[in-house]
Amino acid sequence: MSKGGIIVNSIITTIKDSCHECYACVRNCPVKALRVKDGQAEVIEERCINCANCVTICSQGAKEVKNYKSHISSLLKEGNMDLVIGLAPSFPAFDTELSFQDWQSILLEAGFKEVYEVAWGAQLIIDEYKKYLRESDEPIISSACPVVVNYIRKYYSELVQYLAPFVSPMGALVRYLENILDDGEKIILIGPCHAKKSEFSESSIVEGVLTFTEFFEILNEELNINFSKENSSIVNEVNSASIISDSSRQIPIAGGLKEALIENTDDQYIKVEDSKKLCALFDMMSEGEIKPDFVDALFCDGCINGVDLTEKSHFKKEIAVNQFINNRERTEQLKYKTELAADIDYSFLYTEDYKKLEEPSQAEIWKILAKTNKYCEDDLLNCGACGYDSCEEKAVAVYQGIAEVEMCLPFLLDERRDEVENIKNLNLELDSIINSSYDGMLLVDNKLSVERVNSAYLDMIDLTEEKLLNLDLHELEEEKIIYPSAALLAFKEKRDITIVQNTNNKRLLTTATPVLSQNNEIIRVIVNARDINELDVSIDTNLSGHEKVKLSIKDGENKHNKMSHIVCKSDEMKRILSIAEKIGDTNSTVLITGDSGVGKEVIARYIHKLDHKREELVKINCGAIPERLLESELFGYETGAFSGARREGKPGLIEKANNGTLFLDEIGEMPVNMQVKLLQVIQEHRLTRIGGVEAIEVNFRLIAATNRNLKKSVETGEFREDLFYRLNVIPINIPPLSERPQDIIPLFEYYIDKFNEKYNKRAHFEPGVKETLIKYDWPGNVREMINLIERLVVTSEKSQIITVKNVEEFLNTKKNEGDDRNIVVKDIVPLKKAVDLVEKELLKLAKGKNKTTYEIADILGVNQSTVVRKLKKYFD
Repeated sequence: MSKGGIIVNSIITTIKDSCHECYACVRNCPVKALRVKDGQAEVIEERCINCANCVTICSQGAKEVKNYKSHISSLLKEGNMDLVIGLAPSFPAFDTELSFQDWQSILLEAGFKEVYEVAWGAQLIIDEYKKYLRESDEPIISSACPVVVNYIRKYYSELVQYLAPFVSPMGALVRYLENILDDGEKIILIGPCHAKKSEFSESSIVEGVLTFTEFFEILNEELNINFSKENSSIVNEVNSASIISDSSRQIPIAGGLKEALIENTDDQYIKVEDSKKLCALFDMMSEGEIKPDFVDALFCDGCINGVDLTEKSHFKKEIAVNQFINNRERTEQLKYKTELAADIDYSFLYTEDYKKLEEPSQAEIWKILAKTNKYCEDDLLNCGACGYDSCEEKAVAVYQGIAEVEMCLPFLLDERRDEVENIKNLNLELDSIINSSYDGMLLVDNKLSVERVNSAYLDMIDLTEEKLLNLDLHELEEEKIIYPSAALLAFKEKRDITIVQNTNNKRLLTTATPVLSQNNEIIRVIVNARDINELDVSIDTNLSGHEKVKLSIKDGENKHNKMSHIVCKSDEMKRILSIAEKIGDTNSTVLITGDSGVGKEVIARYIHKLDHKREELVKINCGAIPERLLESELFGYETGAFSGARREGKPGLIEKANNGTLFLDEIGEMPVNMQVKLLQVIQEHRLTRIGGVEAIEVNFRLIAATNRNLKKSVETGEFREDLFYRLNVIPINIPPLSERPQDIIPLFEYYIDKFNEKYNKRAHFEPGVKETLIKYDWPGNVREMINLIERLVVTSEKSQIITVKNVEEFLNTKKNEGDDRNIVVKDIVPLKKAVDLVEKELLKLAKGKNKTTYEIADILGVNQSTVVRKLKKYFD
């Protein structure tokens, strides 16, 4: 029990395994009759009006309404009880192809003794309403809809006195049948509404209530009856003097009851549907702002839009009902006894069922709001993600024990964003450290299970990560995958262990280092391993009892050579290499773009090498060959084609690329007249030499590269649009080094090793150099770094330590500092353009130093949304 003595409903249940904190049911419940606990929403009986919105709105199927399907199907199968059925007047709307005679045939075949229309009950109630309206001077609210009745009883107790003191049309039919059925006969009711199930839950003569859908599920799944209109055995009997009036059958259409009372109505007789309109009207009536004579109130837009019929077209449903009304062919109308019906009591006295929850003060509301960092009106987002219309409404619900503070999604996102970001960054750093190591690395927890492993280690033991993570150290040793286990020895002796291990096909020099807690307990062991075949091991025994092991990596097995000296640590470069691998053995044309020095040619050669069938890569620098010579270099020429030509003629570079790869570097510099000829060769894979008449077949894979924006060149007429689209089949853009800072240090380390070996040096750098390199902009990209490192290594002493100062002399890093004196204005430009240039440079610098848009926003002192907008403006 909580404030207000609320009990969880037993009619609508929550399937907990399917309820996943979406709060759709809370959002769509007109009276918020749900309690959220541990992220799951349960219906509260004393607040529920049985509209079943929560059942129909839940996409996960987490709300389930009580049904009588099993009970009724058992009764029909056993056949031990005489059952009659009351059919709601909205039945034509369920299946517009079925007539009343079809329905009657179906129901009789299913095992029902007799079929009665609820429209007869509606006619009996209409007569009662007419009498009551003539006698009453107070407002009257119709009581035909059980949801409306529940709404008023639970939330508008002051209006209960205005509820028409009669049962519903279905209730009237039940009272009529109670007086005419034989002993032992029972009633089943069928209609479009779940609320009827609660209306007759305590009836002794009603065995259950079904929706139309539930009945047909019983028919198909339990009784195995597949009805066809051809099977109908009911013969229509013409009865122009129908006992049941047309107005009674029009009850399921919105305003049907009002129309039935039209002879007594004026402007004070109104109809109203939908929960929001009902709420607005009832609020006005409670405040005395309006006092209508009669209100035809329905929770849905007519019973033809009940929860079982919501997915069908409203107009088709209304037309179907009207067509049935206009059809004068009726069946067995004489079974309804008007004289008997007149003596039956259809009255019902409605009482309030109002349980007001305790209301908090404004101070208590703000105390709850403060728990989600809301301290003033400006902090109230009122986003509705929690299911409540406003933050204040939700705070009241928290106070009343039917909502949780944690339902505030924006608060949870703000609270945990930093935590998630920190964990993400730590994991990325740890993964980067482990995976960047040439040595094999393994992390083992105190349960002797593998936590992390890098690809180098997996290569050494020839095992997949999935299989390794499913084995503990004992299993690895027992199965001779790794033996003896250095990690097991480290756990046992609580000290560093260095041994030579055996694997299936290799021997590893392995060091296991335990990590101890404050209680001197091992929490994990870090294992470092290297393939002993890749080591040149020599032992110097002249070091006073100590063994000195000298290790040198054989260049032939260097990790960089495996990648054709492509150093790849950033996500951007990994994505590029992934694309390259996917297209390596295809013939698709590739266009590589990027600033000068980023490595466009390296990627082109990598793509070429991925296809072992390609014979040769022929590079043509379109910007380096003079325009007057470019055509002869590309296409070649025949004997005597022009003065100065070789007597024997000469094949062109395109011809030389036959069965290989043609790499057109700086394609953006190619003259327009040459672009036409190149386009023809690309399209036809044939060329004609200068001075020749015979076409030569050429089979090549085309890769082009440029540092220009070809789209802009197309717009200015400097580059042909048709050629651009021919080249731009597989676009690969290589970002500048400043936008992939993760690659800076791996590149730096690789080229230090390379140039030390090349020039027989042992130059190394003090620790601060790496930070300096990361902060630098690298306008010349990778090419600038290569030149810098070679210059530093060549000009150093053989084993000199190169300092930050040495590096800064070559980098001239002072130009990157934010001193106004370093801003150079060479010409007058529009102020807006100047501001844009400065913004772009600042964002470029901030991107290189920070990983997220939130960090960039913080360092620049602006909102994160501003950063996102500006990045899109300048870099997309």
